[in-house]
Amino acid sequence: MTVGRVTEGAAAPSTTETHGTIGLLRGASMYVAAVLGTGILVLPALAARVAGPASIVSVAAVLLLSIPLAGTFAALASRFPDAGGVATFVRLALGQTAARMSGYWFFFGVQVGGPVVAILGAQYVVGAFGGPGWLIVVVGVVIYIPPFVVNSFGLRVSGSLQLVLTAILLFVVAGVVATSLPVVRLDRFHPFLPHGWVGVGAAISLFVWAFAGWEAVTHIAAEFRNPRRVIPLATAIAIATVGIAYLALQFVTITALGPNAGASPVPLLDLVSVTLPAYGAWIIAGIALIVSMGVLNAYLPALSKLGASLGRDGHLPIWIAKGAERGAIPRRALFVAGLINLAYFVGLLVTGLDLTPFILIHTSCMVAVYALGMLAAVRLLERWSAGASVGGWPSCLWFLSADCSCSRASTSSFPRRLRSSPSRSCSTKGGPVSSSSNRVFVELSHVIREGLITYPGLPAPTITPHLTREDSRSRYAPGTEFAMDIITMIGNTGTYLDSPWHRYEGGTDLAGLRLETLVDLPTEVFHLQDSAERGIPASAFNGRDVAGKAVLLATGWDRHFDTPAYASGAPYLTAEGVDYLIEQGVVLVGIDSLNIDNTEGTGERPAHTRLLAAGIHVVEHLTNLGSLPASGARFTATPPRVEGFGTFPVRAYARI
Repeated sequence: MTVGRVTEGAAAPSTTETHGTIGLLRGASMYVAAVLGTGILVLPALAARVAGPASIVSVAAVLLLSIPLAGTFAALASRFPDAGGVATFVRLALGQTAARMSGYWFFFGVQVGGPVVAILGAQYVVGAFGGPGWLIVVVGVVIYIPPFVVNSFGLRVSGSLQLVLTAILLFVVAGVVATSLPVVRLDRFHPFLPHGWVGVGAAISLFVWAFAGWEAVTHIAAEFRNPRRVIPLATAIAIATVGIAYLALQFVTITALGPNAGASPVPLLDLVSVTLPAYGAWIIAGIALIVSMGVLNAYLPALSKLGASLGRDGHLPIWIAKGAERGAIPRRALFVAGLINLAYFVGLLVTGLDLTPFILIHTSCMVAVYALGMLAAVRLLERWSAGASVGGWPSCLWFLSADCSCSRASTSSFPRRLRSSPSRSCSTKGGPVSSSSNRVFVELSHVIREGLITYPGLPAPTITPHLTREDSRSRYAPGTEFAMDIITMIGNTGTYLDSPWHRYEGGTDLAGLRLETLVDLPTEVFHLQDSAERGIPASAFNGRDVAGKAVLLATGWDRHFDTPAYASGAPYLTAEGVDYLIEQGVVLVGIDSLNIDNTEGTGERPAHTRLLAAGIHVVEHLTNLGSLPASGARFTATPPRVEGFGTFPVRAYARI
């Protein structure tokens, strides 16, 4: 029986794709809205109150500190443009559990800030014109609805709206600053430190939150045109824009209002009251509306994409996953986000619009996300730098150039005929993740060593010397020596691939396998670590396109590898799951457990029998699958070309 069905895989994604929705200006406007936020309404006055004129030093200090933070997220987003955003970065560096935590904190915790932003904007609008307290709730809902509706039409529409909102906001802020210049008095910078450097420190702590928000846009990074070029540029534009805006506002707040700079919680209203008294209420109401809608319009697409990715990765019901892919609109996740925000609105009403507990929840979850995100960033950047870092950070300005991710290794010591352009040194000495300038490779194979028991009852490999280094010295010139060793092992050792020959006499052997069924396969990873059942049913694959792809089953059982626990209770693929995957036209199925079949049953092997009959390769004993995203990786597992042999160890890896 000769079998050899070949399904062509899709081409590898290009690192220079340009068909996204978000260009440079739209991207920069999204960043500006997410970061500038409602802070411009209150922070200049609060900072002036605690630090006096020296508060402008606080703005400058936080601006400088925000550059590596913003640059870190820009570097990660440009290399891993995925709807999971920070959760994807965390998965790559810290694993699936940490990724789930960061995703939940953002989707359920940071999202608390949505109704808070709407109510804050409403308070300024109602405060500017006067009105009863219940009107704040009505205006807050009115502020929230337009961004929600616009985002249901996708980023092409919401991105255009954001560009308009950000342009208007910057125009109004520039107008407020310009009209305040005639009443500026530089002598109001004296005394410069009325509250000492302690006050400056307090002001810095306030402005830290003014420069937060860089993580939000990571969730829509896949929607950028050419993310590797546009995201760093958009980030740089946003850093400059936000920094100039806050520095200018702080300058005029101090020099135009003088001792009264910190007396009012609404410095913008005070400024326009001094310079444009007839339009003060209208200007402050307009700024509040624009800022609130802009922040919501920037965060809603991030939240909806994240929600869809959580469904895709198995952390939320699969129903919510639709729309996680590039170019799609995650309306289901947006609907769920709307319901969550509605519940938070109700909570605000119950507490009498007391924003404090909700702000604490929002900021606490934001801190947690940032902590995990930055830890993941340090881990990943250290791997990229591979020894060329200073104090754990790359010595190059990686956040300004998406191509500067690994150290340049000199090749001057090589013979001229072997030299090429300077190479990137990103070795991790066999670690689970390594990288080059535009790719990350995830190791998925177990290490083979003498005495390793892969499958109970099968012999362990033995390694014996054929020629030792000591013996070789007599055969070669002085200083030249070699080691040649013999390894004796069964084909079912370590991480290995089964060809049809393994199951069927006359089936395709290892020498007959086609490379296009083994190399750089588009991949879908199913994260099943939390499953309560051993058998993996067909329903586990619902809602995912697996045609022409490698399907990898991440059960987490590899944690028991090379221990007695590995031999019993292992997860496996059910017969109905096998039939479903064959019908869908998969190319390869891999699993990180003892066997793709149930070895504790009657001795039947439906997975091996049907998959190999259909020409679908099987890879068993994989590891580290929890580090892979659900979609977007490319899988490779190539055995040597051995004639008349059905199973052999592979160096399996994924390229992200």
